[in-house]
Amino acid sequence: MKEILITSSVLILVLLALRWMFRNRITRRAQYALWALVLVRLLVPFSLPGADFSVLTAAQPVEQQLAHRAEAVGDRVVFTWEPTEVETAPAQSPVQAVPDAPAGGTNSDAQTPDMDSYTYPVMEQQTLTLGALLPYLWYAGMAVTGLWFLFCNLRFWQKLRKAKKPYTAHGCKYPVYLVESGLPSPCLFGLFRPAIYLTPEAVSSPERTRHVIAHESAHARHGDPLWSLLRCVCLSVYWFDPLVWIAAAVSKTDCELACDESAMASLGQAERIAYGRTLLALIPVRRGPSNPLLTATTMTADKRHLKERIVRIAENRQTRTAALFAVIALAAAVCAVTFTGAASEKNRPLTGDELAYFNEEFFNSDAEGMHIHNQFLTSLYERPEDIDLYELFYCGTGISETMTEVERVLVGNFDPDGSLICPTDKLSLDAIDTVLLENTGLTLDKTSKTGMEHFQYLPQYESYYHSHGDTNYFHSVRITAGERQGDTIRLYYPDDFSRYPD
Repeated sequence: MKEILITSSVLILVLLALRWMFRNRITRRAQYALWALVLVRLLVPFSLPGADFSVLTAAQPVEQQLAHRAEAVGDRVVFTWEPTEVETAPAQSPVQAVPDAPAGGTNSDAQTPDMDSYTYPVMEQQTLTLGALLPYLWYAGMAVTGLWFLFCNLRFWQKLRKAKKPYTAHGCKYPVYLVESGLPSPCLFGLFRPAIYLTPEAVSSPERTRHVIAHESAHARHGDPLWSLLRCVCLSVYWFDPLVWIAAAVSKTDCELACDESAMASLGQAERIAYGRTLLALIPVRRGPSNPLLTATTMTADKRHLKERIVRIAENRQTRTAALFAVIALAAAVCAVTFTGAASEKNRPLTGDELAYFNEEFFNSDAEGMHIHNQFLTSLYERPEDIDLYELFYCGTGISETMTEVERVLVGNFDPDGSLICPTDKLSLDAIDTVLLENTGLTLDKTSKTGMEHFQYLPQYESYYHSHGDTNYFHSVRITAGERQGDTIRLYYPDDFSRYPD
């Protein structure tokens, strides 16, 4: 959507500039035809293959900077390797959670309750952001505008249907009706079977009737009912974009001017002055804007646009060939930069310093304890949501946590003599969320929770536990190569060594 908004905005602004620059050098029929480019750009939801000279390519740096400020998301790192078969420790069967044991109790004192009678509280926090609301606001506005469009046109059609009377107009191949009241001006209405609707003033003289029929017939030949419908569709979809409303209003004006030129071509230049007088007599001057969602080609106009129409009819300016070629060339150029997508950013190899950073700081840090970044290499996944959390947190979260003696009794593995068989790691929900948020931008609830069923969970402590004697810790990794494309960094390393050294 944002690509369409950016490119259509540039296209509309350029066409408005061309319209002003060549207003006295090309016909309005040529100018009106240019607005079809905007329709295509707005209604076709994809772009041509990316190009270095496109508007979207030029906008990439600004877009990335705004995205970084809005989201504050770090670089995305993708790890690529050829995995080899490795030994993994057998998964322990999950141990059911039990209530707190009495102080000083032993492992034999802990009883496993009936799970059907034990209830776990489930709490889920959902945050509604502005970004999540925007699509619904867009859909709601689209629905309201679309319903208003249907209402306006159905009401107009209902009025015409009740008041129209057949009228004989010799030489007109379209149905003609007379509407004696309620119609502000003559118009053409109807998508599949367009008909001309006349007012009593329009049939007050044969000359006026001939001029109106010529004008409305030009609308029908140009396919203006269809163009009006497509214009209303654009307004309904992009109801929030002021440039689309401006383009619709200006294109509707150019539509009337183009029909004036076509009518004069069919009537002959000798009737130019008389045709202008007909417009002055029949077109009601409105104070406010006309309804842009009405598909009927009514002849209403404000003072400025009416003056422009009369002046162009009186001057009878012709298109200059050089100006027309210039407009076509400029329109082709602006289409080339607005109909093409953004060029994909080229990969660049990582420098030696960058590889050293990943080998010495991002991974394999000399800091005491486990380095959690290494553990992200213990499983394959395409989305952060699908990380195998059992592999990731097999040796804990890397965050030091205090475990009470009661917790040890509930989750530890003991010999008959009461000695602890193997150590137990504690993974509190806060620690898990801290690790996941820092490295993936997700909380545990936003992941698929893959592998979490292999841990013990004590709801009263809001913590998971894992007892093990071996280790799945990925002690070291050697990044041999890497490349960067935009905000994505791909790292390559061989998996030809044991991750469990003696």
